[in-house]
Amino acid sequence: MNILRPVEAAIKELCAQKYVTTSMVIPMIYILQKNIKELQPKQEIGLQLKSAIIVQCDKRFSSVKSCSLLGMATVLDPRLKKLYFTVALSKMLRYISNEIKQTQTMSSSGNSSDTDNTTVEGPRSLNLWQDHAKHVQQSTSRKSHRGRLQEESGFPSELNLYLKSSHTRLSDDPLLIWKNMCNVYPILSKVAVKYLVPVATSVPSERLFSKARTDE
Repeated sequence: MNILRPVEAAIKELCAQKYVTTSMVIPMIYILQKNIKELQPKQEIGLQLKSAIIVQCDKRFSSVKSCSLLGMATVLDPRLKKLYFTVALSKMLRYISNEIKQTQTMSSSGNSSDTDNTTVEGPRSLNLWQDHAKHVQQSTSRKSHRGRLQEESGFPSELNLYLKSSHTRLSDDPLLIWKNMCNVYPILSKVAVKYLVPVATSVPSERLFSKARTDE
């Protein structure tokens, strides 16, 4: 049961539909694998289950961090940014830079990004996120020691400014955060909303089909 609890928590959080989930896929896989690897089952069946879950996670999720939709959404989530990346970060930053340039070209002066239809509710605190604050602190410490971010070179000013800013609280709604920051990041906010809005799984759609069948 202890081995399966992180799996259950990850499934519940990623299958929700009333808060942003796309940006949470990469961090959640990282946290899920970390939690399971740290468990020390004492029975043989527990050791076998732990080993099987680790193998399946590696098999099913090894290419997730190279997925541009998920990677860009994670970087553009003010709560997460670069915290859970080990590879493919520079590629995601280049993708975002290209999106900024395209949006700048296509955007007219009268358009605005309105996210009034989003909900205030955010993901609830879970044990899976218990080390999140430590990751934020370590990231802040690395920034102060480097003095100059590696990502500054060659990227749009809005992206550089955003990457230098502090992480927001995990309980905050990133869509509402971007709505409040649209004056500071007029182009980047449009790109962020575009990639944060999709849900991570097909579960909400399946719920809708199940409800429609029940209502017939």
